[in-house]
Amino acid sequence: MTDFTAAVKKKLKEHAAALIAKGKAIMKSGTALITQTKFPVDGSIRSWHAASEIIKQAGIFYHF
Repeated sequence: MTDFTAAVKKKLKEHAAALIAKGKAIMKSGTALITQTKFPVDGSIRSWHAASEIIKQAGIFYHF
């Protein structure tokens, strides 16, 4: 099974979205500087559906 976590984090970093609430939690939250919205980022993203949804919530037009 493919892990999309690194690709999602790379794409968020390219578009200046910041991951906040780094800690021991499984879920982290991110904030998009474009739309000023907060969205959840899972610690292990295993499907392209979830990866695309996180990218869409960040306001980035990209799909896996």
